[in-house]
Amino acid sequence: MNLARFESPEVTQGLNWQNASALSVGTAARKSNLLVYPMKSSAKREYEVLKGVPHTPFEEFPLRKVEDLVALLERSKPKDSKVEVTPMEDSHHAPCMQQMDSIMVHDIGNPKGNPQIYAMYQYCAQCKTAVRVL
Repeated sequence: MNLARFESPEVTQGLNWQNASALSVGTAARKSNLLVYPMKSSAKREYEVLKGVPHTPFEEFPLRKVEDLVALLERSKPKDSKVEVTPMEDSHHAPCMQQMDSIMVHDIGNPKGNPQIYAMYQYCAQCKTAVRVL
């Protein structure tokens, strides 16, 4: 079986060149058909506080016991909200297959305003690992 050698065509023009002229890029970048987009600087803080709750969503962190996280959330929770810990009967941690706990910061049941869930965590006591999932 004889396979023909595939040769790729030479790229002579950048993608989306029409949009590049609308951007405020340098002349050298326009001449070389490059698009230049400004980049945001990375976060300077170790964690970000969102609505009074520490950790960013999907952040995994080591935790000795669930009471440590509950104490932290009690100090930083929004006004009129509560922290609730419940076992997750149908959810098991994949690495160790142990039952997990759910820690939720919410104001469900508060007669004022719309009920809201501020944060939700999952904790594995076997692996001593927690993750913010919401």
